[in-house]
Amino acid sequence: MSGGLSFYEALEWASKDNAYTKTELGKELKRAVEKTKMGLDFGDVMKEFSIRTGVVDIQRLSIAVIQAQKYGTSIAETLSREVTDCRERYKAEIIGQAITSEKKTDASLIILALPTMIMTVAPMAISFMQMGGMGVIGK
Repeated sequence: MSGGLSFYEALEWASKDNAYTKTELGKELKRAVEKTKMGLDFGDVMKEFSIRTGVVDIQRLSIAVIQAQKYGTSIAETLSREVTDCRERYKAEIIGQAITSEKKTDASLIILALPTMIMTVAPMAISFMQMGGMGVIGK
């Protein structure tokens, strides 16, 4: 869109036959563009598209585009803002998963290391106690 295409032209371009339109999401986008070409209300088509995909980020984008169109704000700026928000949410989710994984790894390391430490230290402690413990060193 920032390349000079209108929103509808950009959707049409994105839905043309390429590697992306072979995916389920690409097929749904192509279906939405075809419905818009048939004269169906764009807002209704976008709502239906977002419901059919079931992807929360697409639902947010659809709502933002419908509102931008309704209130006359820039669709390109709206999409840019929404995509940035989507990336930030995704990044936060990845960081959250990494922190959770790190905690799980720490717990499993402790659980695995504890028996090893006991098995290593126990024989040394038994030998030390049989030799008289600290009494041998102190004499």
